[in-house]
Amino acid sequence: MTGIIGAIGLAALARFPLWIFHPGQSWARSLCAVITVAGIVGGTACAVSALRAENAQQSILQIQPFSVMLMATICVCFTWIGIESGCYYLRMKRRLGLAQPETTHRFLLWAIASGCTVVALGTNVVLAASGIATLSIVATTIIAYGSLVSFTSW
Repeated sequence: MTGIIGAIGLAALARFPLWIFHPGQSWARSLCAVITVAGIVGGTACAVSALRAENAQQSILQIQPFSVMLMATICVCFTWIGIESGCYYLRMKRRLGLAQPETTHRFLLWAIASGCTVVALGTNVVLAASGIATLSIVATTIIAYGSLVSFTSW
């Protein structure tokens, strides 16, 4: 069930850069659709795999490829948001006389938060895809600091 809820959240999140930065542009609609479909497939496959498993350990093994797909799709979405927010911040910074500084800095915070989310979640993707334990000290440190900076920026 968590995978399906995550897919619904990802579908909503993928619409953010479409509606804010590129409304009406066909390439942005296409990217949003690809992110949404990949998220729905990954999330649904996670849920189905978990339901079909006989025990928790089998569930973890069966769900892994689909959870990697779902996390990677989330990384793509946050990468898009981070790039767009960073570019918009730079554009607004050049127009400081016309744009309010608070609004300009909000785009910077969105870019930082999105980038740190990509670092933290991307570390999880790499670890899950390679089969390395998430509990290694380097991985845990990267994930913790990325999450902390992301949370603070949000």
